[in-house]
Amino acid sequence: MVRNIGSDNKARSLLASLIKLGHGYNLAVTVEGVETQEEFDTVRALGVDYVQGFFISRAVSATELIRITREDAWNPAPTTA
Repeated sequence: MVRNIGSDNKARSLLASLIKLGHGYNLAVTVEGVETQEEFDTVRALGVDYVQGFFISRAVSATELIRITREDAWNPAPTTA
């Protein structure tokens, strides 16, 4: 759903509606499949709470996740303001 979200008005409108619906039920909304800076910036601008996808991190094992969080080695990709 997020592929080409920056240029696909229908997909962006649908995602915005789903985010609003989730927030209407006091839910935190996660968007998965974010792979580019443009997709990340767009979903954040739409008000999503959490983002998941290769833009944030490749898939890692539970052991690797523990190591990353313990060592504070994880640094999210920079965003443009």
